[in-house]
Amino acid sequence: PPPFFPPPPPGGFPYCRCDTRPQSSPWRVRLESATIVPGGQQVVLRLYADTTQSATIVNMDKLEFDLRFISVSLAYKGSFVNAFIDGRSTSAIYWERDRPVVKFTVLGVSYLKGVTGGVTLTFTVQGTTLQTIFGSNVIRYSAFDNSGTTGTCPIGSITVL
Repeated sequence: PPPFFPPPPPGGFPYCRCDTRPQSSPWRVRLESATIVPGGQQVVLRLYADTTQSATIVNMDKLEFDLRFISVSLAYKGSFVNAFIDGRSTSAIYWERDRPVVKFTVLGVSYLKGVTGGVTLTFTVQGTTLQTIFGSNVIRYSAFDNSGTTGTCPIGSITVL
């Protein structure tokens, strides 16, 4: 029989008890580039604090992306590789098995860095593209101030052209 993929948990993305309102935190994500390279796609994101959206002073510790379906998480697990935060290598990339989410954790981006230009998060999408994984050019994210499931986590989106 075909594998059974349960539906996403109730409640919707980001599947936690955090404050998703845009004004809960200044953290935002902007796509700097998504370039096709041999074997996949090189992605550069800018993580920054937009103080016109929120005056809350918090650091950024985790970034989650909405995959929409658990089957996507299982099918593409491991396809984000060679990740760097401002040139510092990180392997803290997790593809959830029970929620349709891929997340970058242990980011440790300070509020001060966020308001003075932010940091870059770069990674390679191995063997495919963001558009294929997410099934769209519009990708929803949630930027967390901590590594847990509470706190602030405003939802935003990036568009891949």
